[in-house]
Amino acid sequence: MSYTPLSIDENPFQNSVSVFQFLETNDHSFEEFVQTRINETNNSRTIIKQESYSELTQLGTIYIHNLESTFQGHINKEFFVYFEHNGNYYHYNYYSRKNLYKKHLDDAMSILKSIAFKENQD
Repeated sequence: MSYTPLSIDENPFQNSVSVFQFLETNDHSFEEFVQTRINETNNSRTIIKQESYSELTQLGTIYIHNLESTFQGHINKEFFVYFEHNGNYYHYNYYSRKNLYKKHLDDAMSILKSIAFKENQD
């Protein structure tokens, strides 16, 4: 699922929020899975700076990975959140050109805070 506040005639890849469920998590713990994903970015030559940490939220313990990178001459910022629910691993991503990042940050964080799971009632 993906959302962008930009109009149809603008490039939606300049600012977006997306949520993905990973289909394959192998036999690794959630923490190992997250660390592997974060380590993959270390191989990129386009990374300017990055930080990662965990915190406790309504989704449980989440892992946050902030980074800045360059792509096609632009500086981009990304706010990744990894979280687990019922043994499934999820990835939330707020991606933006640096000049648009703060403008839509509150909306992106509102989307993150609104994520909830409906429990099956058999």
